[in-house]
Amino acid sequence: MDAQQMLQKMETADGFIAALDQSGGSTPGALKAYGVAEDEYSGDDEMFDRVHQMRTRIMTSPAFDGDRILGAILFENTMARQVNGKSTARYLWEDKGIVPFLKVDQGLAPEEHGVRLMKPLTRLDGLLDRAVDAGVFGTKMRSVILRADEEGIGAIVDLEGLNAMEGEGRVMLKLTLPSVDGHYDEVIAHPRVLRVVALSGGYSRDEANELLARNHGMIASFSRALLEGLTARQSDEDFNRTLDASVRSIAEASKT
Repeated sequence: MDAQQMLQKMETADGFIAALDQSGGSTPGALKAYGVAEDEYSGDDEMFDRVHQMRTRIMTSPAFDGDRILGAILFENTMARQVNGKSTARYLWEDKGIVPFLKVDQGLAPEEHGVRLMKPLTRLDGLLDRAVDAGVFGTKMRSVILRADEEGIGAIVDLEGLNAMEGEGRVMLKLTLPSVDGHYDEVIAHPRVLRVVALSGGYSRDEANELLARNHGMIASFSRALLEGLTARQSDEDFNRTLDASVRSIAEASKT
């Protein structure tokens, strides 16, 4: 795996990041949206089998291409599985030219001071070793701000930390689409920031694309909005056409 080529693509190419990292808690909802009800599988093993079938169908679709998709975020269970006889991460890079990332947080702590911090990362070292072996380029983790509480937000956000970084490290920031256009311009221009990417939140794909297009230099990292309209019972032709339209619209919104 050529990390330098992956870095160059993430820094210079047009496109967006596909978030395919629904974990155990959010997987039932993702399957339901895909048209697979909870009574169609039993237990976690079958649930993860079904969601990997969904993700494999997405990743192997001709619409899911490296010309418009820069990277894809994977869940640990997905990283450990194969697509077309290769580890998922290697399939993405070697067959699609898509840079693989891994969700590494272990979920969120209960709300305190208007935020939900990450639970302690007790498994990080071993998980990173496995990610490197699997061909993963980068990681993703997240906390959540629920309301405007100065103490809570201070526990999550310290943008001055970008100026204190040592060595040659770069970071990517995944943030909620701003309600004020250009709100993240200063962060986007920071030399330590490789990319600022947007989650679609509660917006429909059309709404998210409209907001994204108004924030120059920001690209999408959509999950639900990317998969909107895809169902398990679609023919391959309908599935690929629907996914292609989704990918096309998000890629266009990410170019501005």
